[in-house]
Amino acid sequence: MHSKQLLRRTLSPKAFWKVNKCLARKLGHVETILLSELIYQEELAEQRGELTEDGFFSMTMAELEAYTAISESSQKRFCKRLEKHRCLETALRGIPRQKYYRIQHEYIEAMLKQPETGQSLHKGQNDLYGETKMTSQERPNRTDRQGQNGLSIPYSKKNEEKNEEKRNTSSPELSSNEFLGRVLDNLQKRMNAPSFTTWLQPVKTIRMHDSHCIIEVPDETFVYWLDTYYTKLFQEIIKEVTGQQVTVEFRVELPN
Repeated sequence: MHSKQLLRRTLSPKAFWKVNKCLARKLGHVETILLSELIYQEELAEQRGELTEDGFFSMTMAELEAYTAISESSQKRFCKRLEKHRCLETALRGIPRQKYYRIQHEYIEAMLKQPETGQSLHKGQNDLYGETKMTSQERPNRTDRQGQNGLSIPYSKKNEEKNEEKRNTSSPELSSNEFLGRVLDNLQKRMNAPSFTTWLQPVKTIRMHDSHCIIEVPDETFVYWLDTYYTKLFQEIIKEVTGQQVTVEFRVELPN
């Protein structure tokens, strides 16, 4: 009888964690276990009316270790990884200081909805470095180009960047920083605070080339979410700032 009870307790579904495979592939298994428990604890805190006005909830590291078997030292490391992935925000508040957590729901939703690596989001999807994916038949020969005199000249990325700078016409009255500031200010008035903080506060570069606007973002999840839900809003705001209709493209910012 003792063995039966032991096995039921040990092998019961309650004795195991369920891990979302999509998140585990993108975040890691331990990170996903930690995030799943925090999401569950957030739900409990909301039911008890213990969420702060800005969506944080308190939980000790000892409690989290008891629920996840992840040591306090490891929690610090994996929480930092979740923050780097933009899935989690932490803060120390109160006296004595307590650890608070806030789940970044929209970003996690975007990760779950985003097609797996290797699947194209849509035709012309940008790859990791912001260049349009093309087949070998479609890809132009970038080894050389025809000069005006008909002679082949070497392709130079630096020359291409200089040409792009010359074509940059965001607004004759606005510098690049002013243009970015105006666009973000107008967007902030049209969005709720959590969405703006998650998706637009990290945007550091907006470039205009004639009537084509390139917005550089941190990663492919940003590309997917902004392209899916915010393209039209960006077009409306940029038209308000520049007075012209534009096409919008989101790209992953190039590493420094």
